[in-house]
Amino acid sequence: MDWLTHALAFAQAQRKKSLEELKEFIRFASISAQPAYAGVTAKCAAWLASHLRSVGLERAQVVPTSRHPIVCASWRHAPGAPTVLIYGHYDVQPAEPLGEWRSPPFDPDVRGDNIYGRGASDNKGQMFAHVKAIESFLKTAGALPVNVICLFEGEEEIGSPNLGAFLAANRIALAANCAVVSDMQIPGPDRPAITYALRGGLSIELEARG
Repeated sequence: MDWLTHALAFAQAQRKKSLEELKEFIRFASISAQPAYAGVTAKCAAWLASHLRSVGLERAQVVPTSRHPIVCASWRHAPGAPTVLIYGHYDVQPAEPLGEWRSPPFDPDVRGDNIYGRGASDNKGQMFAHVKAIESFLKTAGALPVNVICLFEGEEEIGSPNLGAFLAANRIALAANCAVVSDMQIPGPDRPAITYALRGGLSIELEARG
């Protein structure tokens, strides 16, 4: 059996446990736009860093910023192999209007093949899939086929005000051959897509009076 076969078998065997861990992750109301949730957002960052350490990643740390922390971890024991930077964000949008939810937004509910909760698909679920893939390799092969850097921020939903300065200050440590971001649209549940280039974003708030 090759590395991938062992990793896939491990992931399948750990499916129930991983789902419960994802639920725990979603339960944090890490709403970056609302100051009242700053404490919860910080606790979410600490939980994430601890989890990254538990799956076998190294140098997992919570880096404070002027608002919400950045969580980093890495594994660099594949000499000569490329380095992949995995980006994600653990902050979420506000949950209002609460009356539109069939189940509480921070009490994740599995219905059929889907899990419902604020942040489940933006971006905690996708981020967690990457983390679980890393865990599956490290717990079976004891290694990864590439070097990996994890960079998970807590301010994506408010325009990442502190990410640029962090990247500039750590550009050497964060140097990578490619970056993987699983936070884009797909055409449908059975039609995945690969977005191969991003050009940034522009937000405008327009106030009209009359």
